[in-house]
Amino acid sequence: MNKRIKTYSIGEVAKHSGVSVRMLRHYDEIGLLPAFVRDNGYRAYGHEDLERLQEILAWREMEFGLAEIAELMSDGDRVVRLRAQRNELSAKLSRLEQVLETLDDAIDHAEKGKPMNVEDLYKPFSQEKQTEYETWLVETYGDDMAEAIAAAGKCIRYGVSGWS
Repeated sequence: MNKRIKTYSIGEVAKHSGVSVRMLRHYDEIGLLPAFVRDNGYRAYGHEDLERLQEILAWREMEFGLAEIAELMSDGDRVVRLRAQRNELSAKLSRLEQVLETLDDAIDHAEKGKPMNVEDLYKPFSQEKQTEYETWLVETYGDDMAEAIAAAGKCIRYGVSGWS
């Protein structure tokens, strides 16, 4: 008995996942989600491909770039990758809960007309995260951004206002 494997057309995958056909083609072209081509020339996907797309979408939801996702997806063990996604999301959720708590405190203080303690204002915003963000800004926008960040740092250190 010849058991047939269920396949999905690119349109069906787009409909179920919410990912555009154009983006699915792009994922295929860059090797992130390779489709197989049927005899009629149309792309088709198996269930394993749908699972892979789920992982890709989870990484995208966590704001990872496609190159980073490709590297993360190179590990052949799906369970290891899923656990890594879960751990990353759990850490992000923890950071967001801290930010939410700080915002709730800020709202409470603002409603009462009382200032927050300086130590509490910036509690969830680590220097490490700010450094990561500055690194991303420089990588994205180049040397002009590095100069602007350095100038802002000087203004903060020396108490200068109105820098441009």
